[in-house]
Amino acid sequence: DNRSVDAALINEERSLTIEKKAVSAQWQLDALMKEPYFVPYVGFSYWQIGLTEENLTTKTVGTYDTGYGTSLTAGFLIQLNWIEPETSKLAYLNQGLENTYLDVFWTQYQNTDNELDPALENDFNFGVGLRVEF
Repeated sequence: DNRSVDAALINEERSLTIEKKAVSAQWQLDALMKEPYFVPYVGFSYWQIGLTEENLTTKTVGTYDTGYGTSLTAGFLIQLNWIEPETSKLAYLNQGLENTYLDVFWTQYQNTDNELDPALENDFNFGVGLRVEF
């Protein structure tokens, strides 16, 4: 871009920390089958995001906490114990690991209750993860 840059700013060392604090609840339909091979679920979260920017060169710190927002999640778990049944059995006996799942989900965030916050509302976002159950 064509903005001029102050030479002193080029060598500044900065740090940015983004922290999400949330309380979540999920309803999982894991009793559909005798063994939970496929588990659909829905969830709700109440969250707040905190931002901390630190300029390590000038030793200044700026913090900001958003208002509180909500999100809705829908997804399903696919049990992976069948891939390695002997290892799954040993993990249960030695560590108490009940199940390992592939987690496929969609989450939609709503705006916060603070009108000064940026617009955080979005369409459903897709995600995949690994979930373990003890």
